Amino acid sequence: MQGLGEVGFGLARLMLGEGTQLIISEINNSTVNQFVREFPDAVESQQVKFLTDPDSIYDCQADIFCPCALRDILDETNLDRLLNAGIKMIGGPDNNLFPDQVKGPW
Repeated sequence: MQGLGEVGFGLARLMLGEGTQLIISEINNSTVNQFVREFPDAVESQQVKFLTDPDSIYDCQADIFCPCALRDILDETNLDRLLNAGIKMIGGPDNNLFPDQVKGPW
C-alpha cells in the first residue's frame, strides 16, 4: 500500500479487519504514528510492515498494489518493477495513476 491518507487509511483498516498482511509506504511520520496507535497489535505481530525507503514499494512481493498516495506514478519502469515483484492486481487507487490517462504505458 502506497500512502495512508484518507483513502489508504480506510482501506488499510478494512484489509486488516480481513486479516490481510500489509506492506506500507508512508512518508509522513505523524500518520505512521497515528496508524501505530490505532493498530498496535497488527504492527507488533508484523501483520503490518512499514518500509523505510518509499521507492522500494514497487519491488515488494505482494499480490495487490494499492496506490493511495501520489498521482502519475505508473510508467513502464514502475510497471515492470511491479510485475517483477509478482503483483497480480493494482487496486484501490486514490488518484490518476498514469501521466497520460489516454495513451498510458499499458
